[in-house]
Amino acid sequence: MLKKIFASLIFLFIVWIFFWAAFIPKESLNQRVSREMEHQKRKIDLFMKGVTFSEIIDGRKYWEIKAVTSQINKDSGIALLSDIDGYFFRNGKSSIKFVAPSVEWDMKKKEIVINSPKGQDNNYKFAVPDLRWSMDRKKVWTDGDVTLSSAGGNINGRGLLGDIELSKMTIMGSPKASFSGKGRKIDITADAFEIYGAAGDLSAIGNAKAMMGELSVSAESIRFFKAKEDVLAAGGVDVSFKDIKAKADFAKFNLKGNVVMLSGNAKASRYGSQMAGGKLKIDMRNNKILLEGKTEVFVEEEDLENKKR
Repeated sequence: MLKKIFASLIFLFIVWIFFWAAFIPKESLNQRVSREMEHQKRKIDLFMKGVTFSEIIDGRKYWEIKAVTSQINKDSGIALLSDIDGYFFRNGKSSIKFVAPSVEWDMKKKEIVINSPKGQDNNYKFAVPDLRWSMDRKKVWTDGDVTLSSAGGNINGRGLLGDIELSKMTIMGSPKASFSGKGRKIDITADAFEIYGAAGDLSAIGNAKAMMGELSVSAESIRFFKAKEDVLAAGGVDVSFKDIKAKADFAKFNLKGNVVMLSGNAKASRYGSQMAGGKLKIDMRNNKILLEGKTEVFVEEEDLENKKR
């Protein structure tokens, strides 16, 4: 009896397969693909070529994007822009130019995501994996690797946060910078950098350190003035040059010069001797310490022997 029931079930299944194959209409793969494409097209309300978009709030233009093609979905409020040239604005004038393969614009949230942009301002060229702008934050940012380059130097870090004009931006991720101009080359590291776009100056903040040949300077902060190639260190300054060790509140030098000026509780030591003064100068060309103002000098007998020799 069980064999008869099992055989009957198999027979009915075969009959159903035959009926399905012969009479029930089926959708081919091409038909399914076509149907999905039509479905996606219905989602896109507008498809345009050669169009320009910009965001203007209370008469202020924040950005402008020229796209070769664009797709806009009104329901989601998302615009996909391809092959773009873009600009950020400062005081009504374009301050930063960039190109990118694509941009996603959330018109409801007033946010844009620029994919793989490359651009430049008056001082630096930049390249990041993505750059985001939000009207709520009125900031641009990325969490990815950051590269800034110019004729006189390069800056690398991870993570960037700045205003829309990038007139001031913070670079995180233990950034590194190298500058060289008419003078020597200097390498700067810190916990974070602040870059000032108008002049291209750099402030290294937190565990800041600068290396220029045999000169090493560490401080709470180090400011590099790009145009004049001046370096100013502030807060717990430690200076090392050959056999000279010095401490001060401030230190200043220039990439083209040969003197490091120390001020504010300035102290220096060499061969065990210690010197303190209102100001101390380290003459890197002649490897000497010059004292200014009210000074105190403590010379050990061993140092006197070294001087006699």
